[in-house]
Amino acid sequence: MPYVLLIFAVLTWGVSFLVTGEAIASFPFFPFIAIRFTLAAIILQILLKFSREKKPVQKSDRKKLALLFLAQPIGYFLFETLGLKFTSAANVALILSFIPLITLALEKRFNQEKITPLQKLGILFTLLATMLFVWYDKRQELTFTFWGELFALLATLAGCFYMLLSRQLSKSYPSLQLTTYQFTFASLFFLPLSISGFITLPSMSLKIVLSLVFLIVFCTILAFLAVNHALKNIPSSRASSLLSLIPMVTVLGSLCYGKTLDWPHYLFITFAVAGTWITNRKQKISPPLI
Repeated sequence: MPYVLLIFAVLTWGVSFLVTGEAIASFPFFPFIAIRFTLAAIILQILLKFSREKKPVQKSDRKKLALLFLAQPIGYFLFETLGLKFTSAANVALILSFIPLITLALEKRFNQEKITPLQKLGILFTLLATMLFVWYDKRQELTFTFWGELFALLATLAGCFYMLLSRQLSKSYPSLQLTTYQFTFASLFFLPLSISGFITLPSMSLKIVLSLVFLIVFCTILAFLAVNHALKNIPSSRASSLLSLIPMVTVLGSLCYGKTLDWPHYLFITFAVAGTWITNRKQKISPPLI
């Protein structure tokens, strides 16, 4: 079940890049994000109210919860957006592909998870395949700038800490409660940033409304609920390895917009999928020798 939830998140987030890209081409980014997160927070608050799953927040967890909210969606979205202002999307995607490797490096220190040598090999295999995929697909767009790379790196670190903190907190709090808190605080953060954009806000077309509905229901509420719930059951590094397939879903989705793929695209996708399978397959325990 955790892997089904993660695959759902990979598919929806992969498509979300295409949907968001089209929407913000005719609508300001920060007001769009603020509307998305605020409406998601309202729906989640209603669901939490009726679910009766809410647990009292322990004093010892308050700092972790605050860091979780700052990491995702606030830090990740903010730094990713700033990174895209200073460098190409290819650079940002390339740096974000390091999330599984950095998560693996921090996993043992933060969550005391056991990662086998074979799982480490699978994560490295996935990372290499993802990097080669992004490089091959966007090799004409790779132009490195200090601020662009810095913000992309900060977005990467935010993504890593989200995975690690969600893994810890999901053992004590329901996924619905964590997701509700995440987007309630995110809406409070992004609304003030959007004030100037709301003053000159263009009228919403049907396309923008449908994009918002898809992003709110599937990519915000359901996808984050899925990931937070999945992290109750599997280590952060293994989950992030699977989530690293998101850029490939985005590129495959762009086939609908007339993009063509070469055989190296499919080769690197195959390698990345093989790497995630190695990382997440069940390990056989050898019987003791007598």
